Amino acid sequence: MLLIYIIPGLLVFNWLRKRLAVAQIYLWTSFFAGAFFTGWLASIFNDLAAQGFKTLISNQTFVEQWEAALTGPVIEEILKIICVFLLIYLFNVSRIQVVFVIGIMVGFGFQVIEDISYVVLTASTNIQEIIPDTFNRLSGALASHWAYTGIIAVGLFSLISKHPIITKKVAWTWTLSPVLLHFIWNSPINDIQLANDIAPVSAILTALTCLLIIQVFLTLQASMND
Repeated sequence: MLLIYIIPGLLVFNWLRKRLAVAQIYLWTSFFAGAFFTGWLASIFNDLAAQGFKTLISNQTFVEQWEAALTGPVIEEILKIICVFLLIYLFNVSRIQVVFVIGIMVGFGFQVIEDISYVVLTASTNIQEIIPDTFNRLSGALASHWAYTGIIAVGLFSLISKHPIITKKVAWTWTLSPVLLHFIWNSPINDIQLANDIAPVSAILTALTCLLIIQVFLTLQASMND
């Protein structure tokens, strides 16, 4: 069922790659690097951080509620961006459009592996919950790791390279805002619901993430014509 978003996602990202004149090798190399380099490392470090919080903080209810928000946005984003810059170094990348595609695909590879691991874990503990859990993963796929990493990669690369098209203020916004969005998404704040099970926070977070990714794409596309 996860193929419902994986296949369309790959098609959209391939279209985006063509629009930004980026070679296909970056697409697949980054996807597999994100899946098999960052995916498993994040699982290990998230578990270690969770154990650390449980040891340091006596209020276990607080830890259970905020654990995902305190670990994921920091550990996962750091590991993914390290992977991005390793690929930038290995391929000697200088074009910011390539950086964007690498960031998106590292994040997407991570996202696919994370979703598969969650579904497999659910299936091993309670097979009846596998369908609801899969739909839950699908609902968050539109604006998730692929967007976070793509935005951060461009922002951080712009700061380091002092890109002439992207101002320092915009670069910092792109670098930090995905971490904040990820934090809120993983926090109990995202569990707030209105009448009829309407979840306003997740809708707002998705909209903001989509607006940011569109802003990055349009900026990079426009810079190709300058």
